[in-house]
Amino acid sequence: MDQTFNMLGKKRVLFFVPEFPVLSETFIERELSILERRGNIDLIVLAIKQSEGVISDNIIQKTFYKRLDVISITFGFLNLAVKPKKFLAGFNLVMKNKQRSAFSNLYLFLKAIGYSHVISTYKPQIILCHFLSEPSTLIMLAAIFLDVDFAISAHARDVFGKSKDQRNNAELVSEKALYSKFIVICNARAYAACLDLVPQELKSKVVLNYHGIDFERLGSSVGDSLRKPDDPYIFSIGRLVTKKGYEYLIDASKILNDSGIKHAIKIAGPGPLYDSLRGKIRSNGLEEVIQIMGNGNGIPNYVAMSELYVADIFVLPSIETEDGDAEGIPNTILEAGFFKKPIVSTNTGSIPEFVESDVNGVLVEQKNSQQLSNAIKRLIQDPKHAAELGESAYQKVMEKFDLSKNVVVLENLLLK
Repeated sequence: MDQTFNMLGKKRVLFFVPEFPVLSETFIERELSILERRGNIDLIVLAIKQSEGVISDNIIQKTFYKRLDVISITFGFLNLAVKPKKFLAGFNLVMKNKQRSAFSNLYLFLKAIGYSHVISTYKPQIILCHFLSEPSTLIMLAAIFLDVDFAISAHARDVFGKSKDQRNNAELVSEKALYSKFIVICNARAYAACLDLVPQELKSKVVLNYHGIDFERLGSSVGDSLRKPDDPYIFSIGRLVTKKGYEYLIDASKILNDSGIKHAIKIAGPGPLYDSLRGKIRSNGLEEVIQIMGNGNGIPNYVAMSELYVADIFVLPSIETEDGDAEGIPNTILEAGFFKKPIVSTNTGSIPEFVESDVNGVLVEQKNSQQLSNAIKRLIQDPKHAAELGESAYQKVMEKFDLSKNVVVLENLLLK
């Protein structure tokens, strides 16, 4: 495959992200920003849809949005007219996917033809696609059509989820391992799940590499000091969706309130459950205790980080959903660790990969409001132990989750 470099002597890498920048996927944007800051690759970001997140100044001009149109599909077919073997190889490959209907596979095949033309206009030497689900199937086909290398960055739900919407689930994983340069995965649970889907001779192409956080950026993101509530202040950041388990935090707050344990809770995040969570807060008489910031639309990251900075305890009551959606290692937990906050969370997904109960946080069973309230109560009543947990969380973040170091691993894989 073509390994030529551009006029600047840098390898051109196209990063394909279906939607960008997503508030709940800030790790992708931060990773891209650091790669651009390092200056060793010629970076291009291609997305289908623009989302509500913030893009760093250094990659704004490198980010492009493109939906398919008739012209792109037409040119894609014309390009493949002189490559009948590539056309047939892609068609036979996508039709192997028994998780979809033949019609769905054919539709994806046509999309890949269109996007092969779109991608060709950027002249990449390698494409890195996020998610082991439909997006990387699309990119695998486009890369075959263009005779360009590709790689995959996989995460959590796209590896082990079992969504009713097949587009969100892992597919053709053995084929992707065969055709890709590598598959990089950001947590051990998803890494193990991916290895189970890959033949022995291809397992070496699957790489575990944490995303981590940008210490420099996070440290400078805290605004003016806020006045925190007079009562012990519990803070949480996360989308207002079922997976985040906020209904159980509300129930835990009710238990604490009924027990006379004074506390204040703020939740920051956008999402469809805003109205139902607000209703649950009202029905439990907790309007003066729990506040959902942003009216369901979320709040700017620097505001969220400023709140986290002054909080006493960070809580993330996540659950595993019926369709197998569970947390990877949430960036919010790493951010709490960076600010030396005692963390209370659940033993779901890859959270235990970072949080070790009574070592650098407290883990409780998912959907267990009583355990959640007990853990919060213990930290409120034992601030010395809470501080020790926060210090241990900080040490682990510094040792294993420095994005400026971990991104070098990804960069080396791309340049290899």
